[in-house]
Amino acid sequence: MKRVYLGVAVGILVVCALGTAVVVPLQEKAPQTTEFLKMFTRALVTVQSNYMEEVDSQRLIFGAIRGMLGTLDPHTNFLNQRTFRSLQRNQEGSFFGIGVSIAVRGEELTIISPIEGSPAHRLGIQAGDVIAEIEGESTKGMDIETILSKLRGAKGTKVTITISRRGYPEPLVFTIIRDEIKAPSILVSFILKEGVGYIRFSRFAFSSANDLEDALVELEGRGMKRLILDLRGNTGGFLDQAVKAADKFIREGKIVEMRGRAMRTSQIFFATKEGTRPDFPLIVMVNLGSASASEIVAGAIQDHDRGLIVGETTWGKGLVQSVYRLSQETALSLTTAKYYTPSGRSIQRDYTSSWEEYFFPSPDTLPPKSEEVFTTVSGRKVYGGGGIVPDVVISSTIMSELAQRLQSRNTFFNFATHYVSSHPDIDRTFEVASSVVEEFKEFLDKEKIAYSLANFDAESEYIKMRIKQEVFAHKWGLPAGYQILVQEDASVQKALELFPQAEKLLQQREAILQQHPS
Repeated sequence: MKRVYLGVAVGILVVCALGTAVVVPLQEKAPQTTEFLKMFTRALVTVQSNYMEEVDSQRLIFGAIRGMLGTLDPHTNFLNQRTFRSLQRNQEGSFFGIGVSIAVRGEELTIISPIEGSPAHRLGIQAGDVIAEIEGESTKGMDIETILSKLRGAKGTKVTITISRRGYPEPLVFTIIRDEIKAPSILVSFILKEGVGYIRFSRFAFSSANDLEDALVELEGRGMKRLILDLRGNTGGFLDQAVKAADKFIREGKIVEMRGRAMRTSQIFFATKEGTRPDFPLIVMVNLGSASASEIVAGAIQDHDRGLIVGETTWGKGLVQSVYRLSQETALSLTTAKYYTPSGRSIQRDYTSSWEEYFFPSPDTLPPKSEEVFTTVSGRKVYGGGGIVPDVVISSTIMSELAQRLQSRNTFFNFATHYVSSHPDIDRTFEVASSVVEEFKEFLDKEKIAYSLANFDAESEYIKMRIKQEVFAHKWGLPAGYQILVQEDASVQKALELFPQAEKLLQQREAILQQHPS
């Protein structure tokens, strides 16, 4: 059986590259094990021989494995052929394909955005295009796994797709040569205001540390003196990339510790001075969607008093998974250790009362601060046992009923598809004028989306911002649209006001370090 450490994000399996796989022998822990295995074999044979209908043996055995693992913890899982393939795909920092982000909207396979510089982008494929056919086969009813298998393939091979585009009466046929597609881990990085850089991490992928380095160098070259590192919604990824990311801000000391029952699953990761950035004021934004590897980064920065953590309490996923291959196509994702932050706190949230509550929490239902108290470098109190508690709480904005309805119906995306196709000459000076708002209202009427004028007026600023964001995303790519969202994000604006606290924290830290030099 081969073992690879795994950092499991919430509902997503992502490999943590911690070295080569090693063979781990099965160890019998009690004499009864052999008898239990005989009992299981007799039960299986009895079912196979005597059940009223023919049974699928694979289904029985896979179900038995899942039942066994279900007695352990929420993150230990059996990986069947499909989930194991998905896991292996997520290990890769890149793949070969045509380079589009896709989603099934209704029954239509819709392109959310072509990836900049990809084969699809170079051929002029646009956001909002609908892939009607792949190699002459209709995409209606296809599952995502099948679609991805048809779009991806060896570098240099060809795939033909048929596109339906708004405003074009006839389908458009593209024959695309597959190429390497790099999956971005940084959604956007830019100068938010004079001297303030902003970096949004979506996940810690294979090349995330290098991506972060590139973003920092670019922002520093443009005059960055302070930084907002946004980890909201970052569900984790490669452990080594999280360690390297934290190491860019921490000069020395522990970054994270893994403690397992076996010596091979216990390890401490330390910071190094090489490549560490100067101590500019740093704010790290987190929320309930921040988990696993992103909690390692936030926890290390908080424990070292290197930056101010703001937002909402994070998920609380501090278990380490290792992958053990069972066959060529199946594997176990088995919890083998826990993460501990530099101050010694476990961030794993309790899951013993209900797995349902564990997997479907809300900021209102998260447990109160743990009684486990730890201290940071400068002596501040921090708490274990339930994610990373922010230094400053900034609650997420609650969307109105109208905003939620427009969002759930993909209204802004669909309107932007229509608007960009009918206004091809728009440029980056585009603003949502009253004429655009009236056109949006007409679009709502056409789509039979009900609204009251009072509710619409109350949400007018949000509606105009979302229209602008989707128009920019359609015209100039997802990062351009995301930049609009960030600039109008109320939580980001509040974070900007907290830099004096971040500066004070740095001063306190430096005073302590000078008193107790290492």
